[in-house]
Amino acid sequence: MPAQNKDDGGWKKFLWNSDTGEFLGRTGGSWAKILLFYVIFYGFLAGIFIGTIQALLLTLSNYKPTWQDRITPPGLTHCPRSEKSEIMFTVNDPTTYMKSIKSIKDFLKAYDDEPQRDQLKFEDCGEQPDIYKHRGDLESEIGIRKACRFPKSVLGPCSGVDDQYFGFSLGKPCLIVKLNRIVNYRPKPLQSNESIPEEVKSKVQPNVIPLHCTTKYVSAFNLPSQQLAGDRRDEWLKKEDEELLGQMEYYGIGGGFPLQYYPYYGKLLHPHYLQPLVAIQFTNITLNQEVRVECKVYGENIAYSDKDRYQGRFEPLVFATFNMNNCNNTDQKKTDKELIKDDKQDEEKNPKDDKEQNKKKEKISCFNELQNDNTMLWVALDYTSDVIYYIDTFIRSRTGFLEQGLLVRDSKKLWDSYKKTPQFKCDLISMTPTDLLMLQFGINSPELRFNRLFKLARLFEFFYRTETRTNYPNIFRISNLVLYILIIIHWNACIFYAISKTLGFGTDDWVYPNITDPKYSRLSRKYTYCLYWSTITLTTIGETPPPVRDIEYLFVVADFLIGVLIFATIVGNIGAMISNMNASRAQFQARIDSIKQYMQFRKVNKTLETRVVKWFDYLWRTDKTGDEKEAFRYLPDKLKAEIAISVHLETLKKVRIFQDCEAGLLIELVLKLQPQVFSPGDYVCRKGDIGREMYIIKEGNLAVVADDGITQFVVLSDGAYFGEISILNIKGSKSGNRRTANIRSVGYSDLFALSKDDLMEVLVEYPEAKTVLEEKGKAILMKDGLIDETLANQADSKELEDKVTIMETNLGLMQTKLTHISAKWAASQGRVKQKIINMEAKVRAFSQQKQIERLENMRDQ
Repeated sequence: MPAQNKDDGGWKKFLWNSDTGEFLGRTGGSWAKILLFYVIFYGFLAGIFIGTIQALLLTLSNYKPTWQDRITPPGLTHCPRSEKSEIMFTVNDPTTYMKSIKSIKDFLKAYDDEPQRDQLKFEDCGEQPDIYKHRGDLESEIGIRKACRFPKSVLGPCSGVDDQYFGFSLGKPCLIVKLNRIVNYRPKPLQSNESIPEEVKSKVQPNVIPLHCTTKYVSAFNLPSQQLAGDRRDEWLKKEDEELLGQMEYYGIGGGFPLQYYPYYGKLLHPHYLQPLVAIQFTNITLNQEVRVECKVYGENIAYSDKDRYQGRFEPLVFATFNMNNCNNTDQKKTDKELIKDDKQDEEKNPKDDKEQNKKKEKISCFNELQNDNTMLWVALDYTSDVIYYIDTFIRSRTGFLEQGLLVRDSKKLWDSYKKTPQFKCDLISMTPTDLLMLQFGINSPELRFNRLFKLARLFEFFYRTETRTNYPNIFRISNLVLYILIIIHWNACIFYAISKTLGFGTDDWVYPNITDPKYSRLSRKYTYCLYWSTITLTTIGETPPPVRDIEYLFVVADFLIGVLIFATIVGNIGAMISNMNASRAQFQARIDSIKQYMQFRKVNKTLETRVVKWFDYLWRTDKTGDEKEAFRYLPDKLKAEIAISVHLETLKKVRIFQDCEAGLLIELVLKLQPQVFSPGDYVCRKGDIGREMYIIKEGNLAVVADDGITQFVVLSDGAYFGEISILNIKGSKSGNRRTANIRSVGYSDLFALSKDDLMEVLVEYPEAKTVLEEKGKAILMKDGLIDETLANQADSKELEDKVTIMETNLGLMQTKLTHISAKWAASQGRVKQKIINMEAKVRAFSQQKQIERLENMRDQ
């Protein structure tokens, strides 16, 4: 708000003006109208939104999902659940597992026998696996379906009937496993045993989906902290040790998920549905040891995903301990010492192998297979680029520069100037032969060539020069931006692979999977996996597994921050580029919209409105929407003239009256030509109109027609011109400066127009050319019999009066100047005369002084 005077009341008066009754500059009525408008406006928007949602809901079924073909396999979950899928408890400390027991009891409460006795809601489906229980289609009129009973007793000791602690108090914990519900989903049993593990084959039977659990990996526990420094801390030991997991018992119908409990019809049609359960009891799991268990279900339409840890599987961490006296702790310490001793013995056995392994870990490079398998190719590419670097440096040292506007070509000056530039230092560092160090460290050490990156400044210079010289700068900018993004994604993928290699492949869900798996051992899979991970992370999509360790969290946080910066850069740059690319279209569309609004406001007839729109369409299709004056606004006059000459001069020379004119006049006229476009049927001029422009046809056809507008006398095509006589205003012309014919555009026509005012403005500086043009015009008119010689030779009284007036004015100016000159001459003559008188007086006084001095000298003698 602009500053106000104290007399105006300032901001207080703006808040409330008691004189006018205005609050914040508006009266109560004005505020009421604005409020009413926005209430109606937003009410209308809300109505549209609600109506759209209601229309969408009408297309959806309350019972049947719309996209059944896009459903992923169900998740496999267990009870009790924990935040990190960790089941940790102490056998002789009930407080450590009471929460798990309560979770299982709450979950099994729905499976109590009493609620399942209702004959209207439940039915018996058998205690042996059977085929699917079909209860009609989802959208049939059957109504609410009955649910199959599932007695808890089939879960055995994990039912809670005989053992209310579900085995936790005995060190034999139970897990209750279920397949998540999916409406109308039918799990399919395995048809073949070829693709499943050997230990699962015995569980395959008809009409049941088998479940099997096995150990995945374990971790070192209770080792002294000083022995777990560095990479050994939290190290996952990848070994299949079934003794740690011990024997497992499976309880349920068929030891899996029987088919008669499927399909599920949804909450509306199947409100009492009980999904089948499987109970797993670890009967002799090793105490004081972390055991990672992996449980899977096997079916034809059940798949597993690395992104979803619960799709068809889950991986709980079971850790049971038992508090005993100090002797047991001593035993544990002994075990730890033995483990440390074994590690030392292994290190002493293979010291050479360990050193080589450490050297490999210290290398910065990633994807070593690419380097090792294509060594000679990389060497050839490296030294080819080195040759290019040397050639570029030589060219750089011989590149001229401007000094006081002149191009310097002297080689010594060029070299001296090049040595003073920062690029010289970068070139010198980049050409340092660090490759010689490969004799010490080996040829597979590409990190020794990192000094070549000092040439990047030259690459950016190339990008800048290409962008300023290409005819498609926006496309180049987008390509350049995509290149930068791909490089950043590539580097990030390499860092991710390096971190995974350092932490250990497959040690957790975040790092790269275990390369011992043939699926992940191929080089192409390694790179594409890392590239995919880097892309979705930097684009902040977030579909990757969550990090586990501190270094992983820090790296992901850094990636997200870089990703946000990249995303903002992409949006900003591409938005600016698209705006630049569409700027001309937006301006042109704004013109069309303003014209349309005006025509609608003034109720212009539809025919004329259609012609206007088609005219605009023609301008856009033929790329004639640009304004030449606006495009040349920033160019100096010299360049403007040269461009105009190259485009229009040959066209202007075709006009008869301008042939043999001096070059200066033609250049001035070229700058005055204005392009014009006429639609089909438009009259360029009509007979009897005053001629103010002459026209030159650049493209299109114009017809000379009769007064009826239909009869054609002649058709003018590209290069033709007309109207040149009318703009000269030649005396004696029988038609004066009026048009003598009707000229109409046959199709869309592009013309150059030269107005009379522009021509006369130029001819003021070329009076002789004006006389020549008038003589040529008279000759043409006399040849066509369109001039009255008497009138042409008759002096124009007005012209004589103008000439006399001009002469009188010039004579008066001359007299004034002569008076000034005479006055100046008289004043200067007086000043010269005064100077002469002063000089005579000085000479006279000087001579008298000399005579006096002589007389005094004679007296003295």
